[in-house]
This record gives sequence, structure tokens and C-alpha cells, in this order.
Amino acid sequence: MKTADFPNTRYSPRERKAPIDNPDLIEFGRNIQVWRERIGMTQEELGMEIGADKGKISRYESGQMVMKVDRLFRIAEVLQVPLDELCPKWLRRQEQTESRLYQLAKMIQNLPAEKQDVFFHAAEAMVIGLPLTK
Repeated sequence: MKTADFPNTRYSPRERKAPIDNPDLIEFGRNIQVWRERIGMTQEELGMEIGADKGKISRYESGQMVMKVDRLFRIAEVLQVPLDELCPKWLRRQEQTESRLYQLAKMIQNLPAEKQDVFFHAAEAMVIGLPLTK
């Protein structure tokens, strides 16, 4: 599964997975932290639910690490929060301009985990087979 990059992300020269001061990623992480704390869950508990350690949750929440899309869906599911509530404000605003994509993301979020995986594999196969020209 691929990670989703936020626009204008700069990476450290040592490791591509370590974004430097990305405000979108920081806002995204804060949103995860706020919702996690609202339900009284610790970083360790969230990590156990999604198959990650406490340190990784901490890096997500501080905006130091980009996560895979399937993990994002799992976090939203565990925290029982709509996916758009975790996303940065600019992405929530895109609902107005890219409503079909936004609606698709919500539909995918509502699928059981195993069906999400099937969907992602099918979508990836379809995109690979599509010509790059308009």
C-alpha cells in the first residue's frame, strides 16, 4: 500500500518517510490526537488496535510520519470518527470541488476491512492499466 503525500511536503535527505515541518501533516496528527483523547484512548491502546506501537502513533500525531491509506481508514474506524474529521481543513474544503472523490472515500471507509483491501487492489490494477493521456 502506498502512502499519500500532502502537497508541498519536503522530506529529510536521509529518509523519504520523514517529512519536515509539513503543516498539513501536523494538523492531521493533532486531529488524530484530539479524537483519540476524546474517547479516552491512550497512544498504546490505539496502536494495539491498528497494529502499530506507541512510538509510531506518537510520530503520526506529531506530524513526523506519513501513514498508509489503509491505516488512516483503520484509525478513523477505531476512533469512530468520520474520515473527513481527521483530515486537514483544506482537504475537507475539497468536498465542494471534488465531491465524487470525496463521496467515494466515504463509501470505501464504510466497507469492512477485508473489502477495503480488495477495493484497493482492484483500483490499483485499474489505474495501472489506464493510459496516462487525457
